[in-house]
Amino acid sequence: MKKGVVLLFFLFFVIAGYGQTLSDYARTTSTSKTYNESFEPTWQISFKNVSNKVITTVQVHFSYARDSYEWDAPTYQSTVQIKVNPGEKATFYVKAPEEIRMHKVRWCIISKVRYADGTICDD
Repeated sequence: MKKGVVLLFFLFFVIAGYGQTLSDYARTTSTSKTYNESFEPTWQISFKNVSNKVITTVQVHFSYARDSYEWDAPTYQSTVQIKVNPGEKATFYVKAPEEIRMHKVRWCIISKVRYADGTICDD
């Protein structure tokens, strides 16, 4: 019994110390297309900081299609400097570049997160 309890505590600390992955952020991310004051398309991206560290920078990737049969759809990335404390939700906006404004966005994901201590979550 005592060995089982020690093993459970060990597993808990190993898992807790492992850190967050991008899939943890994907579960808390939502995106929507909006328009700014000049009627230019922008994407509103909201997510929750699921780590115990302060986030300073987020990199977002978009995949878009020029037509519905395009298999090798181009991607676009944007890097946003934002401060998000542990457990907080954040919302930011990314202005759509000229080349993708008229195309349908297939997906939008957070591809990298930089923390205040300099570590990066990119897996």
